[in-house]
Amino acid sequence: MKKFTRFLPILCLIFSPLFCLAQEDNQQVALSNSSVTQAPPAATQAIALFPIKQEASFSFVQKDTKEKIDLKVENVFPFNEGLAAIKVNGKYGFIDTYGKLVIPLDYEWADKFTEGLAGVSIDEKQGFIDRTGKMIIPAEYSYALPFSEGLSAVKINEKWGFIDRQGNYVIDPKFEMVSSFKDGLAKVKSTEEGGLTGYINRAGVFVVKPKFDFSTANDFSQGLACIKTNGQYGFINTSGEWVIKPEYHFAKSFSDGLALVITTEDNMCTYGFIDEKGNTVIEPQFRQICSDAYNNAAACLTGLCISPNTSLDKPIYTFIEGMAAVALGNKWGFIDKKGDFVIPPQFDEVSAFSDGLASVKKGEKRGYINKAGEWFLTSYYQENGEFSEGWAKVGVPVKWGYMDAAGKMVVKPEFTEVKSFDEGIMWVKQDNKWGMLDHKGNTLLNPRFTDAYICSNGCAVATQKGKKYFVGKDASVIGPYDDVFPPTGRLFDEGLEAVRVGNKWGFVNKEGKVIIKPEFDQVRGFANGLALARDNGKYGFIGKKGQWVFKAVYDQATSFTNGVATAQKGSTNYLLTPKGESIEISNVQAMPRKFSEGFGKFMRNNLWGFMNEKGKVVIEAEYDDLGNFKNGFAPFKQYKKWGFIDQEGTMVAAPQFNSVSSFVEGLACVSVGSKYGYVDEKGTLAIMPQYEEARSFSEGMAAVKEEGLWGFIDQEGTVLIPPQFKEVEDFKNGLTQVTIESRMAYINRTGEVVWKVEPSTFKSK
Repeated sequence: MKKFTRFLPILCLIFSPLFCLAQEDNQQVALSNSSVTQAPPAATQAIALFPIKQEASFSFVQKDTKEKIDLKVENVFPFNEGLAAIKVNGKYGFIDTYGKLVIPLDYEWADKFTEGLAGVSIDEKQGFIDRTGKMIIPAEYSYALPFSEGLSAVKINEKWGFIDRQGNYVIDPKFEMVSSFKDGLAKVKSTEEGGLTGYINRAGVFVVKPKFDFSTANDFSQGLACIKTNGQYGFINTSGEWVIKPEYHFAKSFSDGLALVITTEDNMCTYGFIDEKGNTVIEPQFRQICSDAYNNAAACLTGLCISPNTSLDKPIYTFIEGMAAVALGNKWGFIDKKGDFVIPPQFDEVSAFSDGLASVKKGEKRGYINKAGEWFLTSYYQENGEFSEGWAKVGVPVKWGYMDAAGKMVVKPEFTEVKSFDEGIMWVKQDNKWGMLDHKGNTLLNPRFTDAYICSNGCAVATQKGKKYFVGKDASVIGPYDDVFPPTGRLFDEGLEAVRVGNKWGFVNKEGKVIIKPEFDQVRGFANGLALARDNGKYGFIGKKGQWVFKAVYDQATSFTNGVATAQKGSTNYLLTPKGESIEISNVQAMPRKFSEGFGKFMRNNLWGFMNEKGKVVIEAEYDDLGNFKNGFAPFKQYKKWGFIDQEGTMVAAPQFNSVSSFVEGLACVSVGSKYGYVDEKGTLAIMPQYEEARSFSEGMAAVKEEGLWGFIDQEGTVLIPPQFKEVEDFKNGLTQVTIESRMAYINRTGEVVWKVEPSTFKSK
């Protein structure tokens, strides 16, 4: 469940650039689904369905005996030093290899045991316990990293230092960021050194002077550290000297004597392996497979160079136990240190070898193989973890389904992820693929897409094999395209949507017919009958026949919103109208980025005011800050406080509040000091500031927080549901999602629990 923050006093207005870069040149084809299902009747559009979940179930399986420990818990973690952390009803404890709970479920969080100690959290502070559960180092740190080489990095008062196993400071807290000690050195970022990163020894002395960026400097491994400088990767030794010059597009730390490196040639990326002297041991020949198919999947599969993403940090890309997983085409196999395939490419998913076994998936078959490529253990679990100390975590992750407003299950929890129910359509994820159901749970499209961006009318932009498709709520499919511009509202709301074919953009209609040929460098979707387009580095607007309504002469421009667009040519600003009018705006520092209720914010002389859609100043620039108009009122800031004005510029509430939200259902949430209350449209405090936090009204009820718990009040301030929940959402269709004892639940307007996740259970053996 998402967590809710305090109210932001004003929305940031950002001049968003156009996006999408060309990746490959493919011919577009219009397709329709062979089994198109009719959209549900109009009466179903009023149906409200709510996502529900079933907690995960996990087991441990033993490598040699294949013995299994079944656990009904929220989560389990790998064994380390003979113990494994488990999570039950929001609390952490530890079990042994017999499945016996040996350290009680007393902690808010728990880390693995290293060097005889494990980090745990009590009252949002971290400390360390031993294997008996005895608190050895009191919980007094904001963060504490696992012990490594006899020391733990801890954070206190916003600074990092290092302690020994008795809790004594060996290196005082003085660093902005740190990592654990490896090979006798630790990476640290020091504000005293201009925010740069270097490496210190156990005495806290810089051995490698700060001159790197923390995010692109890696820990030492096998005496070398992988460093990125000037956009290229290389390796330094413990004296800070370059042993392997920075000349690679990407590289990973050494493991088993070899390091993965990516090279580029003709804009194609391949990876191979080098030794500790920089000699190429395995020639670059392998290409990356991305786990995130929505982002650059086509580039990954074809070898086009992209910015390395987090998927490159998975251990399957390095040598572990003498073998490395590599991909040819779209299948995984394993090579030895000579680069020869020991296990030919054949798997859809793999993990690194651990304890002599690797988790793999081949078609629908899951399980573990040994180093000869033989199936050692077939598993029907969807999650198969790596072996550690002879045990591997296997299980079924959290499953999602839907219920109706009465709490009746409509779709059983059997999906790994679900999207919001919209206009009778449910998008669900199963086996890493997205499909579509109707309001009764009947299948409209079998799971086939690797990603799905849901539009506001049940339609979607979906991805399959790196290509993009438009999917209608009737299950019709249009595509494939190299890319599409995701609509911000309803799919084909203006009749056309933007697609990329090769490296050019054009537009198609809902039948997939090309209406505007792909000939533009970049575009955005149609709004008010016009679409922003870029040609030869300049921006303009085209109509639905592809004609230039505003020629591409602008250096910057925004799409039309509420009948107005802004543009800039040189130092001159303009307001544009759908009729082709161009209104020059002078003497402004910042133009409106959007118009709300006919008003757009602008800045002049470092102060903010409002202009109308014709560019006329209707409220003078005299405010330190402004929010957008909503329901007839806009927040303003003067003298470091917030108040409200109406659309005539008349002050409704004087600047007196620390923060404000927009008016919703006749009331706006405001804060005075550290307390929250509500003001009405006359500027009168309707509900006095008294709450720790508060949210806007929804369906006549507002969530308020007292003594760390959330409840609900009505517009008179009467408590309808007493504060009792750790987290809540707004009411929608008569229900709201809450957290009860760390578990998801739904309540109705009387506070009655309509549905909740059943608690996890754990019995000591």
